Amino acid sequence: MKVIIIGLDGVTWDVLDNELLEHHMPTLARLKKEGCYGDLRSTDPATTSTAWTSFLTGCKPSKHGVFGYQNYSFENGRMNLVNSSYCRVPTFFEELSRQGLKVVGINVPWTYPCPKVNGVMVAGFGCPIPDAQFTYPPELKEEIFKKIPDYDISPKNIFQSKMDIHSLENDIRLVKRSFEQKYQVAQLVSEKVDWDVMMVQFQDTDVIHHHVWSYVGKEQRDRYPRQRDLFFGLYNSLDDTVARILMLGADTEQKLAVIVSDHGGMPLFGEVRPNVLLEKWGYLKTRNSIQEEIGRIFKKARKTFFPLEPGDTSGRILNGKVVKWKAAVLHAASTLAYLYLNADCTDEHKEEILKTLKNKFENVFDPVTQKPIFNKVETPEEYFGRSNLQRSLVGDLVLEPQAGYEIRCSFSKRKGYLHSSADPLAGTHKKIGVYILCGPQIQSCNGSQKHIVDIAPTLYAALDLPLPEYLDGSVFREAFTSELNVRYQTNSQSSINSAGKEKRELTEKQEDAIVERLKTLGYM
Repeated sequence: MKVIIIGLDGVTWDVLDNELLEHHMPTLARLKKEGCYGDLRSTDPATTSTAWTSFLTGCKPSKHGVFGYQNYSFENGRMNLVNSSYCRVPTFFEELSRQGLKVVGINVPWTYPCPKVNGVMVAGFGCPIPDAQFTYPPELKEEIFKKIPDYDISPKNIFQSKMDIHSLENDIRLVKRSFEQKYQVAQLVSEKVDWDVMMVQFQDTDVIHHHVWSYVGKEQRDRYPRQRDLFFGLYNSLDDTVARILMLGADTEQKLAVIVSDHGGMPLFGEVRPNVLLEKWGYLKTRNSIQEEIGRIFKKARKTFFPLEPGDTSGRILNGKVVKWKAAVLHAASTLAYLYLNADCTDEHKEEILKTLKNKFENVFDPVTQKPIFNKVETPEEYFGRSNLQRSLVGDLVLEPQAGYEIRCSFSKRKGYLHSSADPLAGTHKKIGVYILCGPQIQSCNGSQKHIVDIAPTLYAALDLPLPEYLDGSVFREAFTSELNVRYQTNSQSSINSAGKEKRELTEKQEDAIVERLKTLGYM
């Protein structure tokens, strides 16, 4: 049996509702009708890097170690962009390769640098295309550009706010071209490799939902009929691309199709700036404007994000400002913020500050709705349910905003600590995505809600392979018509922290390219 996985980034049933599926996406409508489908719970945080890594490993972030887009380094006092070498657990591409299966991954986020697999990898979001070596084997890169000179992860700078219909139509043409590119790569690879498992991911759907949610989300799209119909046509093109991908490879009748999203989408209500609150409460102090300008120059020269050294309160650079700090939100994963205390705090003082800050953040309210801004304010141990977490990854306090709000690390006093969304079209992440399983031995049913870490163990079981012991997820038994032979490896525990990867840092040029993509989606 062959397995084809289609990754639709950020997709939710609030977009793929019955109207869209029945009238514009016949392939997905058939898969949903004939297979098992339901809600898929994402990770905490529900971000692309973390969620797809959990999907690929079957492990939660507290085990695989990818908690967002950046990690704070205590050694050099700066932020490092996270890449695939930061993952402490093998992906199913690597594990299936070890068990002798041929695998293909196309445009899968956070697979750069590409692992050496028994097959082919073409990295996706989180990869600085075109300068980087984004394929395995390396020579495939030249073949892709020879066949598809304009190949990219997804089109850049599309669906910006307040666009006219002409601009919208042009951007939709670019996305349709992006869909076609993914098919062309899948076709190229299928001619070279007799694969057992292939995954093709579409990042474009997440870009759509971030910038023009109101045109596609079922609760608002009827207010924009002309734009809605354009996007219905775009999703029809996506459906056609998926149909053609499902036909690739031999044994077309013996294929398990898996449709999965890393998280869902919803309207963006506002942006929260915890650092503005920390400055107001006296835990951050901005220096004068001259020093601030020096700080900007220094930051630009250093080409780093936050050259901030714990234990030194003499004045460091934070988001372009020279500050003294007792506490600071050093980085955020859009749906979470990781707050750090200065390292010169004693344990007793640290406990006192954390208790005070927890109380303060829990009592921050949206002045319009009069509801709390933060859903959770917890220590990393409380939030992730695991002790001994690396402080450089998760800080001292985790802030989770209410659904529909995003975290920003900036100090913008002009916008205040809460900035209601200036773009009524914009969307953000929510924790519930989608899944569909369809194929041999899969029954037709509306399944229960599953977690994204459940997909990998289910794939192992469907392929009749032993499961690694380190998995956090469980096999989705109710999707199958007959009992599965679920068994576990006896020596896989040693694979944790030894996935055959040496941690690799990116060049400044590569980081800049990735940061630009992250900024366009509001992640930085």
